[in-house]
Amino acid sequence: MTQKEQMLNELPYKPWLDGLLEEKIKTKELLFKYNSNDPEYTKLKDELIKQILGKTGDVINIEQPFSCDYGRNIEVGNNFYSNYNLIIWIECNVVINPGVKIGHNSVIGSGAVVTRDTPENAIAVGSPCRVLRKITDNDRKYYYKDREFDVSDY
Repeated sequence: MTQKEQMLNELPYKPWLDGLLEEKIKTKELLFKYNSNDPEYTKLKDELIKQILGKTGDVINIEQPFSCDYGRNIEVGNNFYSNYNLIIWIECNVVINPGVKIGHNSVIGSGAVVTRDTPENAIAVGSPCRVLRKITDNDRKYYYKDREFDVSDY
């Protein structure tokens, strides 16, 4: 199985192998153009974001700067708007209300509706979103729920 297939199958993977690094560099080049583009040139901005993301609605606006690793894995719907400094790490169907801050190194579960700030190093889920627990050093041996890393070089 290639590293990309491992990534897409939610398995541990090495992002510098099997073309993933080149894919990431291509995305970073497009992000550089997007983020340094004059905001008045909305047509170019629209063209670039549609090259970066995997699927978009007709009307989207992501304020610069925007960051992601592999933009082709991101889908946004029609009339999508994001304010400045968007970094994608969000699970499926998460809603984050305006003004809400997600703490560094926190995980927000799929389908959550985040209505208030979450602390750092926390796992939060639900609607409305609530903190389940803090992330601890014991969590480092898992890459997903109860799936332990089974290789020695990670």
